[in-house]
Amino acid sequence: MTLSRRLFPVIAVLIGLLGACALVEIGARLLGIFSPPPLWAQELAAQTGYMPQPNARYTYPDAPRDVTEFEIEVRLNARGLHDVDHTLDKPAGVYRILLLGDSFVQAREVPIEANFTRRLEAMLNRPDSTVYEVINAGRYGFGAAQELLYYRHEGYRYGADRVLLFFYIENDVIDSSARLAMDWYGLDQMTFPYFEQQDGALTLHTPGAGLPTQVGRWLRYNLFTANAVSNWMLSASQGAQREAVAGEITEDIPLPLEVYLPPDARWAAGWDLVAALLRQLRDEVEDDGAAFGVVIIDGNAAMHWEDTLAKYPGFAAQSPDPGAPRERLRAILNDANIAYLDPTETIKARLAAGEPLYYEYDGHFAPAGHALMAEVVYAWLQTDFNRE
Repeated sequence: MTLSRRLFPVIAVLIGLLGACALVEIGARLLGIFSPPPLWAQELAAQTGYMPQPNARYTYPDAPRDVTEFEIEVRLNARGLHDVDHTLDKPAGVYRILLLGDSFVQAREVPIEANFTRRLEAMLNRPDSTVYEVINAGRYGFGAAQELLYYRHEGYRYGADRVLLFFYIENDVIDSSARLAMDWYGLDQMTFPYFEQQDGALTLHTPGAGLPTQVGRWLRYNLFTANAVSNWMLSASQGAQREAVAGEITEDIPLPLEVYLPPDARWAAGWDLVAALLRQLRDEVEDDGAAFGVVIIDGNAAMHWEDTLAKYPGFAAQSPDPGAPRERLRAILNDANIAYLDPTETIKARLAAGEPLYYEYDGHFAPAGHALMAEVVYAWLQTDFNRE
């Protein structure tokens, strides 16, 4: 048998597979099952480590529990934000405020109109006043590193007059530090951009910048079959990681709670990195002619401290301090001359009065919590505006 005859079946199979894949790709597009993200979104994903989902629509339930606390029809705007649409070019005569943060700012647990972003904008826009526009650029999983990268590559384009970063005490140090993030998420190596401090300067690392990874990323973003296989593999991997992490912390303190303990070398380095990232973001925002500030969101464990100690009996023996990380952050902000708002005591007072500010199981702000955040941020901004 000649070589060509032996190769014919193999070639025929390959042609058949390619034809089948082509039909699947065409069908997925015609049926609206899949469409590649726009090129700007693919570029932003490479720069920041997350893929925007422009105009996405989906139902966001909380984690399965006996009681369903919410079920929200999430609507993302044309730039992939959980917000109404905003033009990149700032309209004349408008004062823009850009909000950066994690899931507490993105707020998929409430409808857009109940988010403190929309509430704040409505409070600011009184008759015969300056026209204000508040932009919600929050994204779940973001820490100061991703917020800096987002502002550097996308957020600056809104031409904001003021940029507010909302810092969540309990996981923003973790999400800013490669070492802590790898520990918490069960990663063998970082898969998204991250910063390290070297000789007192911030150094950006971009895993996956090599050609093979870039080709794989392009296939995953632009081909339905590659995207489906990638999502299946990621889901299986994350399931294994969650199981492993859950097993590790059954009798120990979950990593986010370590923020309340005296910092070891990992946490000390993480806090130092957060300080450097906040200073860098301040500088870039101010270089763009905008004001920069930080709003502190204290950890859920600190807000319900007795419940936390009851849930983790061994935690108390390690000298936890519910106020220590907040004081550490305040010291960082004072040293960097960064304006900040710390509404912790107001929130505690409202909780003591019985207001349902948080979802009990999910832990994020409920509608009443968003109403309060809009109220305290509005009052803070009014004081600042009056000084100006």
